[in-house]
Amino acid sequence: KSVDALLNALTDAPTKSKILIISALGGIGTEAKDSIPSLSKMLVDSNTPIRVELVRTLGNIGIYSDEARLALHTALKDPKSIVRREAALSLGKFGQTASDAVPSLLDALNDKKPDVRWRSSEALGRIKLNTPEVLTRLKSLIHDECDYVCESADFAIDNITDTETDMKFISK
Repeated sequence: KSVDALLNALTDAPTKSKILIISALGGIGTEAKDSIPSLSKMLVDSNTPIRVELVRTLGNIGIYSDEARLALHTALKDPKSIVRREAALSLGKFGQTASDAVPSLLDALNDKKPDVRWRSSEALGRIKLNTPEVLTRLKSLIHDECDYVCESADFAIDNITDTETDMKFISK
């Protein structure tokens, strides 16, 4: 009932209230999963802070939802870098279930904004798809102009390759 009440309140709420309501839904977590269709549709909102909060919330409540994952995948193409950055961060929460977002995350490694490259490489490390293309693209970031992008790419490579090593060890 509280989820329905919050969704109803979104309809006529001013911008600041919408952001707080969306954040409250994210605080509820996966129990607010019924709000995913409505929140996904709101990603076309012209207000950047609303879209930022939407992608954060979808990452918090939608980690088992294909619809949320696909909405976040689309948000990687948002015109605002802060939305793209938060979409990548949220996709990383899905882990291996977000492997369909890998091509878009690889594209995001070319983003002009270092924060987007950072969060995209981090997400790839959490998705752990061990392919030559993923590893090659991440290795190309080891010499990025931004230190935290380099560190994130290094972490991602370690995370991806350690998984493979661990699996080989377990299977012996």
